Amino acid sequence: MSASSDQQTHSAGVERALGVQTQRPTILVLMAYYLPAFKAGGPVRSISGLVAALGDKFEFKIVCGDRDLNDSKPFPGEPSGCWYKYDNAQVMRLKSNVSGVLEILRVLRREKCELVYINSVFTRIYSMLPMALRALGLVPKRPVIVAPRGEFSAGALGIKPGRKRLWLAMAKSMGLFRSVIWQASSEHEKNDILRVLGTVHVRMASVIHRPQAGDTAASVLEGGVVVARDVAEVVRFRAPLGSGGPKIPGTLRIATLGRVCRMKNIDYAIRLFRNIRGSVTYDIYGPLEDVKYVEICRDICKELPENVKVRLMGGIPHHDVQPTLAGYHLFLLPTLGENFGHVVVEAMAAGCAVLLSDRTPWRALHDAGVGWDLPLSEPERFAEAIVSALDWNDEEFHQISNLAHEYAKRIDTYAISVQENEALFRVALARVE
Repeated sequence: MSASSDQQTHSAGVERALGVQTQRPTILVLMAYYLPAFKAGGPVRSISGLVAALGDKFEFKIVCGDRDLNDSKPFPGEPSGCWYKYDNAQVMRLKSNVSGVLEILRVLRREKCELVYINSVFTRIYSMLPMALRALGLVPKRPVIVAPRGEFSAGALGIKPGRKRLWLAMAKSMGLFRSVIWQASSEHEKNDILRVLGTVHVRMASVIHRPQAGDTAASVLEGGVVVARDVAEVVRFRAPLGSGGPKIPGTLRIATLGRVCRMKNIDYAIRLFRNIRGSVTYDIYGPLEDVKYVEICRDICKELPENVKVRLMGGIPHHDVQPTLAGYHLFLLPTLGENFGHVVVEAMAAGCAVLLSDRTPWRALHDAGVGWDLPLSEPERFAEAIVSALDWNDEEFHQISNLAHEYAKRIDTYAISVQENEALFRVALARVE
């Protein structure tokens, strides 16, 4: 057979492996929280975005909890223990008790699906249990994608590290991760996964659906890390300039939005204001996830000067995020780690300058004129950035606000990320366990 024929045969084989199915394949999605939940943050947004974008090509069956983060009661009017239509997906909500554990075992054993999509590494019912059942051969063999959703960042692993290190050691020794496809939502998260797992094969979802010279079906379809960005459409919201009132030098309105927990580093943020002069209002939006940690934050607030007002505002639904943030000058997030950071993009889209740690994918912000990304080891630089923002006049703030909004529009990769996630699913579906 000629080299040309070999190449044609090879390309056809890869294309068949990655080709579009005539019927919608079923993807079984496992996650602790799903709509109408909003307190759990980015993962809910990521999956709801996927369902909206790819629901015509894949049938999504989502198994999730029956309540929002830290809620004591289930969602009113939402059934549990049975499948029902929710927007563009089939959803089954489980109770957080023994019946929920038994139900997820039943679903994994009996539910027809071509792919299992796990959205966590350390969630007991929705990640640890399914991975263990799979390794023990107690559920049918199917291709599996695992999206850590930021759980492999150094900051996340540093919270309750003993339990996480033990689970990772057990998982590796038992072969729980064998032949798993890992989804990284950014280069930043790819590096986190490689740091935890060691050297594994890496593919970019932007190119895996196009056969390349030297590829074979086996090399394209092997396990490892696939980089496919989160699907997050930036709402084209823009409040009128000055919606938060004119920017007067010496005054500043700052917001943070996210779970009030150690991962978001809220105590660090509050400490930044100990020696800040000027009139500062700092509003913290998000569910009070960790009661003890919230008390630590409240105690730090008592040490602040009278010119700084810090308020814990509680959680807000997603449709209120951009209109709310549009009333602020600066968005502050000294996070210990973000795999994507949906809210950062939304803050810029709403016209906020941003002040972040250097542990997110959003870098070189100062060069772009939209804010700062700084190392947590240098809190004095965070304080200097706040002082700079305090000094802005109305014209300076509006210039930065416009730059931030335009920056958010430029980095809106919705169409590309949809293609990347479809390619990720096609590759996984073509695998034979």
